Amino acid sequence: MKLIKYKKLIFRFDIGHKDGLGHYNRSLILIKYFLQKKFNVKICTNSKSKKFFNNKLQELIFLKKKNETEDKYINRISSKFKNYIIFIDKLYNYKQKHILNLKKKNELIFIQNFFKSSLLADKIIFPEIHNKIQNKKNKVFTGLKYFLIRNEILKIKKIDQKKNLAVTFGGSDPYNLTFKIYKILKKIKWNEKTIFYLGSSFSKDQKIKLANEIKKYKHFYISNFDIKKIANSKLIISSFGTFSYEMAYLKKLSFVVLLRKNIKIPTNYFFKNTINLGYYRNIKSEMLKNTLYKYLKINFKKNKLYNKKNAAYEYFKILKN
Repeated sequence: MKLIKYKKLIFRFDIGHKDGLGHYNRSLILIKYFLQKKFNVKICTNSKSKKFFNNKLQELIFLKKKNETEDKYINRISSKFKNYIIFIDKLYNYKQKHILNLKKKNELIFIQNFFKSSLLADKIIFPEIHNKIQNKKNKVFTGLKYFLIRNEILKIKKIDQKKNLAVTFGGSDPYNLTFKIYKILKKIKWNEKTIFYLGSSFSKDQKIKLANEIKKYKHFYISNFDIKKIANSKLIISSFGTFSYEMAYLKKLSFVVLLRKNIKIPTNYFFKNTINLGYYRNIKSEMLKNTLYKYLKINFKKNKLYNKKNAAYEYFKILKN
């Protein structure tokens, strides 16, 4: 990309509403990588994201105002910055005029955006294998080599398989699926030890409601999100996304809930231990009961983890082309 000579990058993402922690986790890996390479980095995000950064990184934030629309914020970014390569990691249907305005003085890369407006970007990256994306040379980049794995995952060298079910729906659970799964487990009279892991961005109401309900059942427990403890569980229920890719990398048996109807999980080696529970609005109690008990009885062999190269370097290579 032409503007790489200025070594200036912007990372645009949010936490909250329909934006889970996956966008933040992915961006943070890239932010740290490019800072080490002496790039000038700006972070364009909302106030919910800000609290996750240390003081040094908070100084790099150009903050989205409270109740500011995405379009107005993008226009402020356009007016404020020039000669930047901008990564937008947000599933939002931008208006064409705002994207073209952003590109007048900058270059633009979308990450995992399926809306038509993303086609206006200079490059698009899909760090995944479950979506069939037409790979246009020097425009669209897709595949596992772009999937960024957190250090917390890479540091896990040994997995001790406990005999429990872990239920986790990320840092914020915007669809409130933790409570939905809890109600289904209660209905099917699930008596195995189950730990519900609550993310750091769960709302106060979510936490109170879950705590009041779950404490009634001796086999159910609540815990703060802990990736290592979750990885040590025998069975895991989560939504299909960044976290399920991480569990597939660890070769963990996972039951995944789809947030979009049109998602098709590949049947290749990478997802051989991933069980599709279907679209979240269509999950049936009896189906979940039969599936859980079927796999609860199976003893799984410990497998070696996949060898993972530094995916951030693949993003750097894209910038150089």
